Parts: sequence; C-alpha cells; structure tokens
Amino acid sequence: MNGLKDLSRQSFGLSLIILCSAVFALAQQARGTLRGVITDELGAAIVGASVTITDASGVQKSTPPGLSAATEQTGSSSLAALAVQCL
Repeated sequence: MNGLKDLSRQSFGLSLIILCSAVFALAQQARGTLRGVITDELGAAIVGASVTITDASGVQKSTPPGLSAATEQTGSSSLAALAVQCL
C-alpha cells in the first residue's frame, strides 16, 4: 500500500511539472514593443514626427494595422505588438 502512495505522489508531482511547463511555454510571445522619444538638438520634444522602423539592412518594416506611428506631445512614441525576428 505504501508503494502505491509513493507512485501516486510521484505521478502527481510529474503531472504538476508538465502542466507548469506547458503554461510557461504558452506564455512566451514573439512580440516586442519599441519606445522612444524624439527631440531636437536642444532637447525639445518634436511633436507629430513620423516613426519608421527599419531593419539592420535598411528595409522598412510595416507597423501592425491600426497602430499610429507618430510622436505625442512629449515627443514620445510607442509601437507595440511588433513581430520579433530571431537571427
């Protein structure tokens, strides 16, 4: 009977580990956020500036649909849900 308890306890522990691993694996996303502030040479915010994303080779990347890519009153801009590409 003691052996059955040990086996049951081990099975439960293994099931818990597998469940937690699956939850953490599903929580990983291949998305990122780009934030920045656009200022002039004196440090003043530039309002309404267009923000363009390019890759290392200079190819322009599109932003997700419905996402504004212009600076706000403080010169800040945030582009969320950008696809992350691993090299």
